Amino acid sequence: MRQLIRSDCLCQKKSLFSPIIIYQNETVFKNYNGIIIGRCQNCGLSKTVTCPKKAFGPLTTHFNFYEKNKKLFKEIYRPIIKEIKKIKKGASILDVGCSSAIMLTMLQKEGFKVFGIEPNHKAYQQAVKKLPKKIYLGYLADFFQKHHQKKFDFVIYNHVFEHINKLNKEIDLIKKVLKKNGLLVVGV
Repeated sequence: MRQLIRSDCLCQKKSLFSPIIIYQNETVFKNYNGIIIGRCQNCGLSKTVTCPKKAFGPLTTHFNFYEKNKKLFKEIYRPIIKEIKKIKKGASILDVGCSSAIMLTMLQKEGFKVFGIEPNHKAYQQAVKKLPKKIYLGYLADFFQKHHQKKFDFVIYNHVFEHINKLNKEIDLIKKVLKKNGLLVVGV
């Protein structure tokens, strides 16, 4: 029987998660070794519940995957941008975990006021080249401490939410940076 893992969940402060995917002895996805995806026993949410520090080492080149496949990612992002445009043109957007800022540059070209947050230093360096003075190195909590007066029409978490341990705290921060009637856009 697999051991249950205690981790934060949206349904309550701490929950027990049953491992549903355990990456070990990977030959194709070597960077995933040691990562466990679990399902909350209370609400059924699935998320990354453990991720060893060594797994984040290869992420320093993760943004290169996006850059090498930029054309593919632009196609993936187009429908998201189309939906955002339907809701509010020219809106202010914060992309948390923006990587190398491919989606943000597309949004800026569509007339949106864009800002990004990226915790990975190498991805941040790539993003800030594209959008100087619009990318913040760190996490939403750090950004909020320095820029608590900034509010956004949209906050985007594209394949980032599932990596956050303290989801309830993150959602509290998101509420503080969203304008009244602002929208959270999540891709998982």
